[in-house]
Amino acid sequence: MIYGRSARWLVMLLLLSMVLVVRSLVPHYELRSDPPSWFLAAAPRKYPDAQSLSGQYWQNARAALVRFDYGQPLPESQPPECVLHNTHLTPAQQTDLEHVLWKQLGVAWNDPLNWKKHYELDFGWIPRTVMTAGSKIDAYLPALKK
Repeated sequence: MIYGRSARWLVMLLLLSMVLVVRSLVPHYELRSDPPSWFLAAAPRKYPDAQSLSGQYWQNARAALVRFDYGQPLPESQPPECVLHNTHLTPAQQTDLEHVLWKQLGVAWNDPLNWKKHYELDFGWIPRTVMTAGSKIDAYLPALKK
């Protein structure tokens, strides 16, 4: 009899733990470190070292755009963190190349093949749920006191 109760509690605890873990697994997307080959070839060949500059731009953008998630639209103009550094280009050439690469990055951004997906545990939903429930209870308490 005691063994049966203990087993039930253990099974319930295991089920609750599984539900919490499954509910807490959230997908996390990360832009791949290597740009697609078509992105490297997107820079006009009139610029020397266009392919290496495209790779540098990809890495700069990858680091600068961590605040944007997969599926989120990118801004129309590039953030200042995405600019190319230490180039031998004139300012006009650099601006032109960055504009071309920004447009190509927007295309690559929406391609799921350019993203790595992995799962992380995020238990942040628990306090959010408790806070939401608490605020709803607080909203109903004055009505109950009347």
